Order: sequence, then structure tokens, then C-alpha cells
Amino acid sequence: VANAPTLEQYYSNIRDAYDAGRFQAWGIVEHGEFLGHVILDKRAGEWELAVVIEPHEARNKGYGVKAGLHAMRWAFEEDDSEWVIAVAEVGNENVGDMLKRMGFRKLSRMWVMDSATWRSRWGRPDTQEE
Repeated sequence: VANAPTLEQYYSNIRDAYDAGRFQAWGIVEHGEFLGHVILDKRAGEWELAVVIEPHEARNKGYGVKAGLHAMRWAFEEDDSEWVIAVAEVGNENVGDMLKRMGFRKLSRMWVMDSATWRSRWGRPDTQEE
């Protein structure tokens, strides 16, 4: 790829985005075994969710949904975001199913969730008096 950053530049860009509050990441670990990661990346405007589960044997066991919901809770409840988007590979039905279970809706090739959907489906009840 022309003009692709070096690995050092790539990770430096991620560190800079993290320091600026535009990148969040969590590892997925069970019984001391690393199973993947989930990230939220806001470098392009809205938070974009990515979930990676590896090794292959760990897929389709709910880890992606649980980790994705953890990240979404952070985006909507800690960062007070209005939208989160996700992109799934064409033909990867498992990712689409995971996003549907989380409450995303498909919009062309992208998946979206707004804060009202989050609150109605997953949000914590507001216990404060207004």
C-alpha cells in the first residue's frame, strides 16, 4: 500500500489518539487466556466499534457480544456519545448476527446504534431524581 505508515508510526498514531480521548481498547481474557480485543476508534468522527476474537475456537461463544457491550456502555454512558458505528465484512454472517444481538441496525454496509436505542435496550435505569 502506497504511503502506508511503518508499524512504529501506526502505534504512535494510536497512542496519540488514545491520549487525545479518540481511541479506547480492552483485551478479552478468560482464565488467563487472551481471546481477542475490542476497540472504539473515534479518529474519523463517530466512535467505530471493532471486535476481534482469536483463536477461531473461541468464536461464536458470546465473547464478542459481551466485550462489545462493555465497549458500548463506555461509549454511551461514560463518553455520552450519540452514535456508534460498526462495519462488518461482506458475507460474514456471524459478525452481522453479533451486531444484531447487541442492538445495532444495518444501514447499507454499515451498522449503527444511537444512544436512545442503547438506553432502551441496555442502559442502566436512571436512579436520580430530576
